[in-house]
Amino acid sequence: MYAMNPGPGPATADMSISRDCGYAIDGDHVVINIAEIANNRPADDVSGTLSVELWALASPYVGADFSGVALAGTTIGEVLGQHFLSDCRYDLVFTPPHAGTWYLARMIDKFHGNEAHALAAYVRGPAKIRAWLDEGHPF
Repeated sequence: MYAMNPGPGPATADMSISRDCGYAIDGDHVVINIAEIANNRPADDVSGTLSVELWALASPYVGADFSGVALAGTTIGEVLGQHFLSDCRYDLVFTPPHAGTWYLARMIDKFHGNEAHALAAYVRGPAKIRAWLDEGHPF
């Protein structure tokens, strides 16, 4: 999981996300802008399937598994090692969270080339899907 919060930089050195990113909510749509998503691994090391997501969390994201409400997301595919995506702009359908206090977090998620796992994580939450897979359940 790669957090895209307005705080510290990327969570790992093998994948990086520029600090120049943001989002704008307009009614039932949100536009997520990311200047660069890079795979810094060796040239033959593919990232796995990536998805861009906006989440509402009950507490600030601190770099571990989390629970919350998925507000928007899309699968963007894989990035080859030593390659990057630049000037990324995702115009997505936005579902507002129920009333309450929320901390919004932009995320990049990966599920090692498995688009079905990435989509399931968007719907059910990445922590639930990761735990389910770690327990050896078939998908």
